[in-house]
Amino acid sequence: MKSEESRTDESLALLDNQCDNFRELVEAEDGKCKWGLIALQTTLLWKHETFGLDNQSTQEYNQILNQLIELDPNRAARYGQLLLNV
Repeated sequence: MKSEESRTDESLALLDNQCDNFRELVEAEDGKCKWGLIALQTTLLWKHETFGLDNQSTQEYNQILNQLIELDPNRAARYGQLLLNV
């Protein structure tokens, strides 16, 4: 039976792997893949709520939201609210 720490490490590794996959998708679209950015933002938020975010991840999260504000101005207020909550 796996220990709690082992399951936590596996969960964190899975989230990190998902983030890497979403980053690759966004990079392949020159940073303009709205759905890839949303998926990355959501995964980072889930990671934050579950494990907390380090300073680098918090900066990345805020950078993604700023990119989304530029790409999707109709939802800029929503993305702005998320910026304030992290």
